[in-house]
Amino acid sequence: MRVVFIGVGEALDEKEANTSILIESRMNILLDCGYNIPNNLWRYRDDPDFLDAIYISHFHADHCFGIPPLLMRMWEDGRRKKLLIMGQRGIKERVELLMNLGYEGFLNRMNYIKFIEVDNGAELNGVSIRTARTEHSLKNLAVRIDVDGKSVCYSGDGKLTSDVVKLFRKSNLAICECYLIKPIVQTHSCLEDLKFDDGPELIALVHINRGEREKIKEVVRGENRFIVPNQFDSIDL
Repeated sequence: MRVVFIGVGEALDEKEANTSILIESRMNILLDCGYNIPNNLWRYRDDPDFLDAIYISHFHADHCFGIPPLLMRMWEDGRRKKLLIMGQRGIKERVELLMNLGYEGFLNRMNYIKFIEVDNGAELNGVSIRTARTEHSLKNLAVRIDVDGKSVCYSGDGKLTSDVVKLFRKSNLAICECYLIKPIVQTHSCLEDLKFDDGPELIALVHINRGEREKIKEVVRGENRFIVPNQFDSIDL
């Protein structure tokens, strides 16, 4: 399994693309697709059939507004392979709304797209997907993906609840929002929140406030359990 950081930034960061993670395994899954992610994804892999699935943690712009241009580029480049779009209840209706705002009528031509609600998890081609809700201003589902004995967790946005901590237990890698060092914003996770008694082997800090990124790098420097990845960094599990 390979994990690629297509983007690592927060919503309004002028230097870092929105947080988006690519998992390459039995299925190639893109976790979140914010408004500036499609260009980075095409830079990484210019293949309309490369992705098998897209997972959307919640419906804020920096996590889903890249869907219309991504789907349009796939369609223009001749995609015919099935594409799964996964998320919480209402994922189909939300993507239809985005596509009708951006490229009205085109979604009807993409008959290879299938929508899956994963509030209660899913099993797809040997890939286990489980979710738990964080504390955020919109409903956000953190996700755990298990493939061939390896596990990657992704928080999306929001403070980690006890259900999310349980979900992330004994995983190989957890990719966690770390908006600030201290808990100043109630609906975002901070460095002080990321404490696991029996948690992930490695924690990657993403979605860091644009004014805190260098500070957080300094705080975790030398700590083996934490990393602050750059876009296009990758980890092999």
